[in-house]
Amino acid sequence: MGRLGRADAVALLRRYVEIGEDWSTALVALSWPTVLNVEGLDHVVAERAASVDELARGLPFEPDREPWLSWRRTNERIAEAAARSHLWRTQGERRRAQFAEKSVMEVLREREVSALRGRSDEVDKAALLEAATGDDEQLRHDAIKVLGWQRDQRVLDAAESELRRFPDREWPPNAGWFAIFQLLRDGPLPRVRGWLGEPGRLGEVAMHAVAEWPEPGDEALLRTMAEHFRDEEWLYRACDAVDALVRLRDRLSTALFETIFKETTYSYLRHRVARGLALLSPTFEAGLAIECLWDCEDQTIAVGCAAVSLASDVAREQLSRIAADKLADRRTRALAARRVRPLEKHRSRRPRTGS
Repeated sequence: MGRLGRADAVALLRRYVEIGEDWSTALVALSWPTVLNVEGLDHVVAERAASVDELARGLPFEPDREPWLSWRRTNERIAEAAARSHLWRTQGERRRAQFAEKSVMEVLREREVSALRGRSDEVDKAALLEAATGDDEQLRHDAIKVLGWQRDQRVLDAAESELRRFPDREWPPNAGWFAIFQLLRDGPLPRVRGWLGEPGRLGEVAMHAVAEWPEPGDEALLRTMAEHFRDEEWLYRACDAVDALVRLRDRLSTALFETIFKETTYSYLRHRVARGLALLSPTFEAGLAIECLWDCEDQTIAVGCAAVSLASDVAREQLSRIAADKLADRRTRALAARRVRPLEKHRSRRPRTGS
């Protein structure tokens, strides 16, 4: 809004930099992709940070952009923070280079798990698999996570054992759970599907596996999962279940989807059921698609723009508003414009009646 000339929007962002907790994010909004009115904010920012370290942590990932570049020349504290940030990056690069020379077990013992994500030769893999089945809980946890990141199917035995070993522990997060979720990104896991009905985490992972890779015959189970959309603990599984039912083209889910659309307080889930209804429900275009045009999420508005029936005067008027709204999402505006353009051409071709 500020870049469209709204001075009040710029003033609001400036005020947030002065008093808001996440001031660095507001400053990014003021300075990228073009710099707005940031005059005098260097002193505000320098004073807000309790220490040079805190100020250095608030610097963007690219501190050589404006306004930081100019501020470093004129503000001593910001210059000191920029130097501290550069030192940390240099130390991090040096440390990563040192880890490349160390063995897998040495890196595991130092808890530098991210340094192992690219270690995939057979010697390194053998060391990771050994640690993933060993007695040292911390080494085992980290090795299972690394193998999950690498999508190595050989970690499945260790991941299942870890889930069964700590079925109810909330913290630290179960590495077996993490690894299996990573493996499911590549394809279905029949063994995991076989855990359906088991109590606790294994049964939950199995339901996720079904939702991620649904098969004909899973519809009733998936509808049951989606029916729990009001329960916060089930919310993400309900989202996955909705996606799975759409992939299975389950038209028996349309009534449930309509209920979810009307009752859910989670806008992302409403987007998913709207997308499903656009594919599955013959009444969506003349009904809930119109409501989508006023949604708070651009993605849901886009579903409405694409699907809504142009027979509705209300829909046509709102599509025209969206197409003309400079503050709306650019792609959504373009989609709305494509829908109303033929109507405008038709009106322009109508013969004028004489006076």
